[in-house]
Order: sequence, then C-alpha cells, then structure tokens
Amino acid sequence: MRQTRPYEDAFGGEAEAWRGTVIGPNRDRRIYVPWSLGKEVTLHFVMNHWGETRAGAPLILLTTGPFGSGKTVIVDECLYRLGVKVTAIQGSELESPMAGVPAERIEKLYMQAGMEQEETKRPHAILLSDLDTGIGVHDSFKSGTTNLMHVTNALMTFADDPTTVRGQSCGRVCLFVTANAAGRIYGAVTRPGRARVIPWCPEGREREDIARHILSPVLSPEMIDLVLARTPHWTMAHYGALKNGVLEDTAVSRFGDVEPKQLLRALLADPAPASDEPNRDQAISWEALAHLIGRINKHIEAVQTDHTQPTGVTTGELP
Repeated sequence: MRQTRPYEDAFGGEAEAWRGTVIGPNRDRRIYVPWSLGKEVTLHFVMNHWGETRAGAPLILLTTGPFGSGKTVIVDECLYRLGVKVTAIQGSELESPMAGVPAERIEKLYMQAGMEQEETKRPHAILLSDLDTGIGVHDSFKSGTTNLMHVTNALMTFADDPTTVRGQSCGRVCLFVTANAAGRIYGAVTRPGRARVIPWCPEGREREDIARHILSPVLSPEMIDLVLARTPHWTMAHYGALKNGVLEDTAVSRFGDVEPKQLLRALLADPAPASDEPNRDQAISWEALAHLIGRINKHIEAVQTDHTQPTGVTTGELP
C-alpha cells in the first residue's frame, strides 16, 4: 500500500477519495469544501504542527480571490472539520481612532490562543478575514496611519517568532488570512519565509459543484442547469443571494396573505417537522426565477466599481 502523507489522512481517508467532492461529512453546517482549497488549508495546518516541518514552515496562509468567492467560509469550515478552535477577526476590526489599539487586540488574541492551546492540547488558529480592507493598500504603509504600521509589524513579528509575544512565551498559532488581492498588502508580510500565498477562485466543474450545493435545497437539477448557463460570471455570494430570494418567494407565496399573528399562533401550535432533505414541493416558477436573476444582475452593476470584479450577466429568457 502506498504510504500517504499526514495531510492526506486528515479527513479520514486518502486525498484521492475527496477530489471534487465535499471533504469530510458535515450534515449540520452544509458547507461545501472543494478539494483545491481544502488541501491547502490542511497542508498548512499540518506543516505548522508536524514536528518534521514545524520549525521552517511559514506561519501565515494568505488566500486571495474575488469578493464573494467563499474563501473565508471555506477556510473556517476546513479548520472546523480538523478540530481546530478558531479565533475570528474581521478586517473592519483593525480600524480604530485610537493609535495601536487594533495591533494590541491581535497580540492579545494570539497570546490567549497560544496559551489555551498549550493548556488544552487542542490546536488553535486565528482567521483574519478581508485583511486588505482593514489595513489598506501596501503603498500607504510609507505614509499612512499608525494603526496600519502597528498591525503590519504585529503580523510580521508573529511570523518571525511564533512562540513569543512581547517577551512572553506561548504556543505557535497558525494564521489564516483572506484578502481580495495580495498586491494590496505590504509585501514584507507575504514574503515566502512568512507566508504561503494561495490565489483561489472556483472555476469550471468545481465552480458548478459549489453552486449546485448552494442551490440544491431550493431548486431542481434542471433549474440549476439553466441558472448556471445564464450566470457564468457570478460568485458564490450571488448564488447564495439567489437561494435566499427563492426561499423568500416561497414563503411569500405560501403565507403572504396570512395575518402575522394568526401565522405565528399556527406555527407555535404545530411547527413543521425539521428535515435534512431538500423540499421543492413549492417550486418557484420560471418567471419568478428569471426576475430574481435579473434583480441580482442589477445589483451587481450598481455596486461594481472595479473592472476586475465580475460584471452583470444577461439572463435571457427562461423557458
């Protein structure tokens, strides 16, 4: 039998068993994990915890890709399935009118995660999402804010000395970072010794598989085929918006004419049984689905400010 590497066994089977599929079972959260990104997260985690590779492994995994592609959600799900306790930090939390406060917050969270990891023996990680929106473009480091410089220095310090924070010892904590573009982050943070940079955006069959996973609870396979054919430039966030729109349309069609208090009493008296299986009994009409697609396309066009972002697509006529 071929000897497998540790990261290939992280989800209970060899790597080939998971290619193109959901990595590991997780019926509760229903999040699709594509192998292309799942293997990178798993590999980075193992590199930072396996004795033979830990000392020389970059501490930071930076995953970059278009807004709405699902980077942060998928990375978080991978860590959840690995049994890692995640401390999440949003890029917006790095903004503060008080100089040095965001960097101090990151240092405190890193120290807490490292110490708890040592005590409980459960691996910890910090997930910092939308870093480029929080600390801005790298050029501003030369001129910019005190907070920008403090946060950038904190990340570089973690990467250079992962087991010490301000002179205090703690456990090594992996840093998983997401951003829309690596070029917008100060280059010294992402140099090879400190970080692995993974550009990721689902394409081709992988993109279709994720979209089908998102839409399968509310649309039939035939309707999903039509949606995919008419939305070649949508991100995963757009398919999530479409799913929500279908659910809203279904709820309105069934209960829109019911007086709210009467509906609430009925639901409390006889709640519908929970089910893990998709329920398409109240299928949305082709016309209503086309309307939802068009509405999302108009939203895409309205908020688009960068030519590199996906443009609106033409829906055509649904049969």
